[in-house]
Amino acid sequence: MKILGVNTAFVAVVVTTTDYSLTSSTPGLLKSLLLKIPDSGILGFISQESDAPKYGLIYAQSMEHVKKLDSLTERANALYEVSNDNAEFRTLDMVKGIQKKAQLHLRELNQVFNTTADILQPKKVDYDVLRSSVAQSYHYVQSAKHYYKTLLENSDLSIDSSVANELILYSSNLEVLSETIDLETSLRYFDFLFGSTEMKNYEQFPELLKASKDVIEAKITLINTFTNDTIFTKKNRLFYKERWF
Repeated sequence: MKILGVNTAFVAVVVTTTDYSLTSSTPGLLKSLLLKIPDSGILGFISQESDAPKYGLIYAQSMEHVKKLDSLTERANALYEVSNDNAEFRTLDMVKGIQKKAQLHLRELNQVFNTTADILQPKKVDYDVLRSSVAQSYHYVQSAKHYYKTLLENSDLSIDSSVANELILYSSNLEVLSETIDLETSLRYFDFLFGSTEMKNYEQFPELLKASKDVIEAKITLINTFTNDTIFTKKNRLFYKERWF
């Protein structure tokens, strides 16, 4: 079975039969992540003792992480528009063009998330590390939100109204910003960019469909993994010839 005219970067093909189902292979990047906040971030800051703590430091770093996630979203949406709206993606040249654009976006993101990288001498992108950095940015913002909330709840702010106003501002802004970012969505956008570097304009299943009865019904479902929408469903009834198709 070979399904033409689908972009494998964001279209998952699922074939279900009465006997068994075939699905597109699971991306290798989908694995458990052991995440932790960088030492220079929240955990290290909490442990510091200072007569005049710089409460704005964590907030500023949180804003940087939000910008990183926004950069990922912008690049993913830009590539998705090109991939989804241009009917010429079915041609080999268009496929190669999308692959190159995806590679460029990932190299740029690597610079965004890895600020210590040498721009003049870019190294090969480690996609596992970059994906972990995306998740880490999300968790940093969430941890910062809880940090300020806990600080407000456990501090005597009546002695310094300026500090109180500052902490309330940071806490309220992070509360709003934390609701605008979603880990599952961010990782889905990253997987789309990575998948686009190896995209094809068809999905082929080398396995044969084996029928245990005279008729086998195959249900084909196309899922847009970028938007999480089902975009096509069709059922076919296949009559066997020596029980193989």
